[in-house]
Amino acid sequence: MCGRYELNDNRTFKIIEKNLLPDDFNVSVYKHFNIAPTMTVPVLTAPKQMELMYWWLIPPYEKEFKAGKYSMFNKKSEELDKPYWQNLLKAQRCVLPLSGFYEWKKIDSKTKIPYRIHPDDAAFFWGACLYDNWIDRNTGEVKRSFTILTTAANEFMAEVHDRMPVFLQPERAFDWLNPEFPNPKDLLAPFPAEQMCKYRVSKDVGNSRNNYPELILPAE
Repeated sequence: MCGRYELNDNRTFKIIEKNLLPDDFNVSVYKHFNIAPTMTVPVLTAPKQMELMYWWLIPPYEKEFKAGKYSMFNKKSEELDKPYWQNLLKAQRCVLPLSGFYEWKKIDSKTKIPYRIHPDDAAFFWGACLYDNWIDRNTGEVKRSFTILTTAANEFMAEVHDRMPVFLQPERAFDWLNPEFPNPKDLLAPFPAEQMCKYRVSKDVGNSRNNYPELILPAE
């Protein structure tokens, strides 16, 4: 679930809360129409503070900084009770800016149809994420990686998939980034269905090597 998203300079960036993104943020530098796990992408760890992180959480106990056998590019928000996740939830929260994401609707055992899901004209997607620090034992270099939190699908997304990313309203994104916010788990609710849109797109989005504007166009 939520294994692909896109970030581009469409109209959504004109309606973001300006005091959340860095003043010098230039989305065209990071523009990508088919972002997949293991890519390095921009996330915010605090208002006005953006970093590039590896999309696939690598815990510090792993010997190598690379995607492992477990799917750590996303994590169910209902499964954060273990000490490791509690520590990240307490002090290592970040948000992911995205223009839309892709999800596949299963038709039968052999057929899946890709959809692009995006916010309506009055909304923007800020993905609630957790990150961790991995230290290279040979060089001491610190590398950061993150995972996207997911929740049960709202009635809009349920037509495509039973899960969806946790998206934050702009004011809630500030709370998520605030280390003093007392109850971050209270923010992990499904995004309002009435602020979301979707349509079918080309199956070409299934190949992560494809990266061009036509991927976000409605399928013929």
